[in-house]
Amino acid sequence: MKVGYTVKREHINYLKNYCDEVYYAGVEKLTPKSFLEFVMMHQKQEIIIKNVEDIGLQLVQMLPALEALKQQEKEIKFLEKNFGSELSDENFNRMLLNYARNEKEIMSDRTLDGIEEAKKKGIRYGRPKVSQDIIQQIRYLSLNQERSIREIAEICGVSIGTVHKYASKEDT
Repeated sequence: MKVGYTVKREHINYLKNYCDEVYYAGVEKLTPKSFLEFVMMHQKQEIIIKNVEDIGLQLVQMLPALEALKQQEKEIKFLEKNFGSELSDENFNRMLLNYARNEKEIMSDRTLDGIEEAKKKGIRYGRPKVSQDIIQQIRYLSLNQERSIREIAEICGVSIGTVHKYASKEDT
């Protein structure tokens, strides 16, 4: 069985010429997870997509599905290949997978570089530390004043989770 996939309503009829069934994903409900689920649900069918843009995701977002396809030794059949048109479906899918992996690596490197630069500039990374004064104030308001957690969070300028963390602890 051949199943088509598209996020573009105007491509549904086009895909019906090549597929037994067409799945319209619609942009509003499209996520990397939903595309991966589609791929996993149709492991036994041939998946046909008009072109890469019809997936509606960035390459790095397609990575989990592309890796799942590789693991299954399966590929998507693209009816139109805007680039790499001389490649077989197998090689085209391999190329997409490699580009997606490279994109993920670049994003990771840039994130780490950004964190490193921030550290050099003295910008603290992560959550700010809660001072002993604030911790004592949280405990005092909780135990002696019997204030609500929401009130304490507002008074102390911390999150409700922080109040939960320190209101019941004996010492830190």
